[in-house]
Amino acid sequence: MRKQHPTGIVGTLCYAGRVLLIALPTLALTYAIFSDALAPYLPLLLLALIGTLVSTGLVLNAVVGERTRAFEALAQALKTLKEEAIRDPLTDLYNRRFLRDTMARELLRAAREGIRVAVIMIDLDRFKRVNDTAGHAAGDFVLTEVAALLKRHIRGTDIACRYGGEEFTLVLPNATLQSARSRGEAICSAIREEGGQLMGVTASLGVALFPDHAAEPESLIRAADKALYDAKGRGRNQVRIFARGTAKISSGRVQKGRFHAT
Repeated sequence: MRKQHPTGIVGTLCYAGRVLLIALPTLALTYAIFSDALAPYLPLLLLALIGTLVSTGLVLNAVVGERTRAFEALAQALKTLKEEAIRDPLTDLYNRRFLRDTMARELLRAAREGIRVAVIMIDLDRFKRVNDTAGHAAGDFVLTEVAALLKRHIRGTDIACRYGGEEFTLVLPNATLQSARSRGEAICSAIREEGGQLMGVTASLGVALFPDHAAEPESLIRAADKALYDAKGRGRNQVRIFARGTAKISSGRVQKGRFHAT
């Protein structure tokens, strides 16, 4: 049974390699025996050999280039998949999964360096009315506009996430209570000032600080959430700081890689 030759670049490469394996020894042996007779044709033989070498080099370059492009495409695809796994598709903010994984690392680093981390929980006031009266497309527009506003009001080291629905979370490393309050008030004011474009939506914000109010990720978010609902209860459209008397917040240990509730 005859063996089929490979096709494409691989086939061409195999063929060129075989030509070289046959041509080089044959040329050397022939020239050694008939050196005087072949002398006039030596330039042509050398030209043919050089042509074969050049062709083989081109084929090798093509194979290497094709493999490099394949690796680059694979790396880009993996990067895209990773981004999609940690991003909210509507707002392009980080999602709750990323927040969960990042908070533990941020608090561990803050504890090691002796710095504070602020968490701000944000809820859009009367957002349901937008969906009910103008439709979900209008609601999506408001969410994307608020997300863009949040990006304008955070530092490069801060983390902005869509927590779910019309709730957002900001993580501010190396923050003080005053700087976190000021950031929250600036965001609250900016959303209020863009009320016309945001269809009358305002925002209530709650602020909590590590390690002052809680010492673990889940408890810190719970503290900020309680402050948020304190703002809701006091009339919405404002910033409230977590008060220790509001509820007992766990002061357990930070555990790497996950939320640990006690």
